[in-house]
Amino acid sequence: MSVGEIGAALVPCLLLVCGGWLCIKLRAFPFLHPFRTLRAAGGTPESRRALWMALGGTLGVGNIAGVGLALALGGAGSIFWMWVCALLAMFIKYAEVTLALRGRHSAEHHPDAPSLSYLLVGEPLARWLGVVFCLCGLGLTLFLGGMIQSKAIASVFESKFGIAPVLTGVFASVATFGVISGGGKRISGMTLRLIPTAAVLYAFCCLLMMWQCREALPEALSRVFREAFSGRAATGGCTAGWLVALRVGCQRGLLSNEAGCGTAPMAHATATSARPEQQGVMGMAEVAVDTLLLCSLTALSLLCAFPEGLPTVETGLEPVEVAFTRLLGAGAGYLLAVLVFLFAFGTVICWGYYGEVCMRALFGGRKAALKIYPFLLPLAVFLGALLAPAFIWSATDLLLSIMVVINLLAVFRHRRNITPPPL
Repeated sequence: MSVGEIGAALVPCLLLVCGGWLCIKLRAFPFLHPFRTLRAAGGTPESRRALWMALGGTLGVGNIAGVGLALALGGAGSIFWMWVCALLAMFIKYAEVTLALRGRHSAEHHPDAPSLSYLLVGEPLARWLGVVFCLCGLGLTLFLGGMIQSKAIASVFESKFGIAPVLTGVFASVATFGVISGGGKRISGMTLRLIPTAAVLYAFCCLLMMWQCREALPEALSRVFREAFSGRAATGGCTAGWLVALRVGCQRGLLSNEAGCGTAPMAHATATSARPEQQGVMGMAEVAVDTLLLCSLTALSLLCAFPEGLPTVETGLEPVEVAFTRLLGAGAGYLLAVLVFLFAFGTVICWGYYGEVCMRALFGGRKAALKIYPFLLPLAVFLGALLAPAFIWSATDLLLSIMVVINLLAVFRHRRNITPPPL
């Protein structure tokens, strides 16, 4: 295993350590008191609206293409580590969301980005790290929120409908501008319509595929656990293959549920009437729906559909498209194209809100900078339809890693403000 690969595994390991520490600090309350935790979530219509807005940012191409890439690079064992990372990430998401809502109501809060107060208020070093966080968040808005989603839409539309990527880029960028220019209310209203519909349809299709090849399901589950600790990885079968599976599984899980990188709390913090701990439980539910449910359905569907191994993978969408067509009929490929568009566009507009929060944190009330921003994300959406995916994924992983380190340092700095909900 090279030095570079060891370095790439450090951030996932940091997430696992931080998640384990928070699990102990919060006394593993959702596992020991599951029904009380569900009652504690309760929530107002406003808090549930914030949850769907946050899911708009997390339920995207990562649930489809990201899982395909994880299986191609890390083998079936990467799914096990994705699950482990998700269980621990639930506590990180709870801590982030709780701190974000506490920041809104704190006497010392950032006037232009109150949901990021736990990152931007404090000692000079903490404030400078907060600025770096917002710069990376703005970059990630363009790469993950814009380019990756646009590339997925362009790829599947070209494959199924024969539409040139440049035309898809133009259409998606215009639609993006039309939504994000309307501000947070228009964004949350759109995600509330798009995301539940797409999630239910996609889950139904995955369950139907698993039923079609149900005899392969026991072996698929066995491979997930067996290969998680074996020396075999999808790329090479090296003796440190389980480390590759751990790194890939945690990275793709993080890219999907965003726990630890400090973005989704911006959406949860729009629920101004919710109690911090109550909305923190909503954050846990977000991770469960995203990774434990939809990512797992994608993974098990692919493992059942391709027991002999996945076909050639470039963007991660190819095996899912083949599985849909093979098991659900030729028309299912067109349905997948529509689902990819719904998921990806929901992610684009939700990240549009995150980018605006980062811009306000960086530039305050400077209207010139805020007027430029609505044109930046549509431009990234257009370029993403044309650029090579390898560059986009590499830039995304780098920015995401920086944000995770800064955000976890902030969570640790405010650890005394993180308490379990009253059960």
